[in-house]
Order: sequence, then C-alpha cells, then structure tokens
Amino acid sequence: MNVFRFVVLAFLSAILGGFVAVQLFNDSSSDFSEIKQTMIEIDARQDFIEQEFSNSEKALNQINNSLLTKEQSPDDFESSSANSQENIAVLKSAIDKTQDSVLKVEQNYLNTKETISDLKNELGNIEGLNTDLSSVVDSVIASVVVINATQGSLGNSNGSGFVVDSYGHIITNYHVIEGSTAIRVRFLNGDTVSAELIGSDPSNDLAVLLVSSDLVKLAPVEFADSSKVKVGENVFAIGNPFSEDFSVSAGIVSAIDRNTTSSFTNRQILSVIQTDAPINPGNSGGPLFNLAGKVIGVNTSIAGPIRGNVGLGFAVPSDTVKRFLPKMKIGEKIKHPQLGISGRQLTPILSEENPDPVRGVLVLESVGAALQAGIIAGDIIQRFNNVEIKNFTDLAAAIDKYDVGDKVDVSVMRGTEKIVIIVTLIEWQ
Repeated sequence: MNVFRFVVLAFLSAILGGFVAVQLFNDSSSDFSEIKQTMIEIDARQDFIEQEFSNSEKALNQINNSLLTKEQSPDDFESSSANSQENIAVLKSAIDKTQDSVLKVEQNYLNTKETISDLKNELGNIEGLNTDLSSVVDSVIASVVVINATQGSLGNSNGSGFVVDSYGHIITNYHVIEGSTAIRVRFLNGDTVSAELIGSDPSNDLAVLLVSSDLVKLAPVEFADSSKVKVGENVFAIGNPFSEDFSVSAGIVSAIDRNTTSSFTNRQILSVIQTDAPINPGNSGGPLFNLAGKVIGVNTSIAGPIRGNVGLGFAVPSDTVKRFLPKMKIGEKIKHPQLGISGRQLTPILSEENPDPVRGVLVLESVGAALQAGIIAGDIIQRFNNVEIKNFTDLAAAIDKYDVGDKVDVSVMRGTEKIVIIVTLIEWQ
C-alpha cells in the first residue's frame, strides 16, 4: 500500500503545483513580489515532484525484481500455494498501476515545468516594466543606425534604421532612400560603411539595406508581436531627428489600427500605430520600442501643420515588417492585392421600423478584378470570405490579408437578393 500512497501523494502534489502555476500565470498583473515568492514555492514543489518521481521509479524496480525472483523459480512456483499465485497477480497489478501513476506524475511534472517557464517569462516582462528606461535604451541603442542617402541634384536625405539580423540587413523607410545614388550607414560607435538597397515595399514605405557583416559589429533587434500592442502602453523611439544622432524620445501608444496613405502608391498602410512619442524629420525608418526592448513598429510619418512633432506620429507595425521582410531580403517584388472598387460606407439609421438595417460598402464603381467577376455599381458588399464588412476600412483590412491571385468569396446584396461572387484578386496598380 505504501507504493500507492506515495504515488497518490506525488500525483496530487503535481496537480496542485500545476493549478497554482496556471492561476498565477492567468493573473500576471498581480503584485511583482507575490509572483517572485510564488515562483520560489513552485520551484520547491517541482523539487518534491522530482523526488517523488524518482521514488516511483525505485519502487517500480523493486516490484519488477520481486516479480522476476518469483518467475525465475518455476519449480518453486508450481509447488507454491494458491496464496503465492495470488501475490504474483497482485504484484503484476501493482506494476501496471504504478506505471500509470508514474506516467501521470511525469506528465504533471512536465506541465509544471512549462508553467514555471511561462511564469518566468511573465516575470521578466514585469521586471522590464519596472526597469529604468536608461537600462533598456542601453541594451538596444547599438541596433539603431543613422542613414545618409545621396540623391543627386536633390541633395542628401537623412533618416534612421535598425539592424534586423547578423547578416547585415537593415530596415528603414523607402522614402529615406528613394532615388538615391549612394547610401551610407553610421553605427553608434562611429563606424560608417556603404550600404546597398536590396529590396523594398513602397506601398508600406519599407526598404531593406545590406551592409558587410565583416566590417561592423552587428546587434540585431528583436521584434514584438504588434497585434498585442495596447493603447496606453509606454514606448520609446531612437533615431536621427534633425540630424541629432541617436536621440531618444518617449511616450505612449496613442491609438492602434490607424490607417495612413503611402505617398508612393496612394495605397493605405493599414493598422499603423499612433504614438505621442516625439517623432520628427530624421526619425523616419527608426524603431519604435516597447519597454521590453522589442520593436513594435517602424516610425514612418508625422501629422501636423508644421514640419515637426505635434504629438501625432505613426509607425508601420512590426507584424507588417515581419510579413514582407523575407521577400524584401531576396529582392522579390512585393505585390499587394486589389479588389477594384470605389464606394462608400452605408450609414444605417436605426429605428423601431428599421431595427436591422443593411450594413456594408456600397459599390459606386467597379473595375479590374471586381468588374471581371461580376460586381457592379449598386451592389452592397457585406462579407469578404466570411468576414463581416461594415465599412471601407474593414474591406481594406480583409483584402490585405490575402495575396495576388487568391480567390475569395464576396457576399453582396443586389436589390433584395443576396449573392456570393468569386473574385480573383489582382495586383494593386
């Protein structure tokens, strides 16, 4: 019975440890000191589980040895009483149950280790939030570069950029290097090297440069998941505003899911991050960091009546950069899909007589892919591949998730009839 007691004890301890760890992980906003203390307790429980697991294995070996001793003496076994046969059956059953219990303990042990790892990551994030900004800046500033682009008769263009890998690839804005005949990149330690334009995405105002990894010491950034950025989150930018090298400015995320327009293709840049961290001419192409020191966006533009900061800066989200970076690195042309309509959002009026009004985008003109597929003026687009469309921003965001050549189902209302039209997306022109 002792075997079963310590197995049950180990199993219950593992469940308790896993439950406590999961509860702590789900309440990641709890007090920092409490999380640290709880992690110490979980580590102790982990040690206990490991010891019990070891004891279980020893017990299993003892049972096996006992069984082998009986099975290796067939003569004695045949002459033994019915009680001996019953004992062997009990021992075999105990082995099976012990093996099951050991497996459960092992699984709970692994689950607890995984939860502890998650807690440690969460603890690291909390420590980052409580760290003085200067130490975070110190850890990432060497990743930022100053870019000077010679543009012939137009003179020079100054901007910022940042290192994305150990091969020498650097991200910046397309408008910083557009039309350049020579590009120079300067690092924090003063080293200055020539750079080559490798690839670009003018529609998202992005470009990738390449410098020789043999000539400079490279410190690549880490990208954050920009879909998890929250309004009010503290952020900071590093760049070259008005040629003031490696300047740091700080603020918060003012808004998310804003849209701005590329000055090169007139296409909307979707889901950009708005910040009140001072962004000025020269910051273009530089990184916008969170307090964990990870890049959440590429500073791309400012909004205001003057050529300077008024608290309205925009950054292309890191998820957009990550999506197109592999193709830009190999110089592949970045193609963006287009449906081919102009239209306006319906503004439904709610009333007792009309509690469920028609919503969607009213098609005013149909060209290209939309026209070829059969969408006509007067149609109301309500769904795009099962995504509900309430306004033009919804439609643009839905289209942007696909690639040129993809076939999509567009649900429209034509008069009183609802129909589904299959459209093959074409390249944005």
